Amino acid sequence: MSGWSQGDIKTLRWLRFKLYRELVKFASQILSDATLVQQIVSQAFETCWRLRNGFSTVIDIETYLYRSIYNACYEQLSIILNNTL
Repeated sequence: MSGWSQGDIKTLRWLRFKLYRELVKFASQILSDATLVQQIVSQAFETCWRLRNGFSTVIDIETYLYRSIYNACYEQLSIILNNTL
């Protein structure tokens, strides 16, 4: 993952291509708003890219993305539920 830690945008594009649909599907199991899901997944990639030096393997990156998307989805779900009460 040297390209990743060195800021190679091709590596980011490859990971996004490889993982984006799977992550959207994962987030869609929690939230039904497709636009919100896409925003959450995109934000997770952006944050992951900014923190890229903290990851040494693809598994580290995938774990971070799934965890951050999970947390963001449940945070949004909590906001939605609190606004409907």
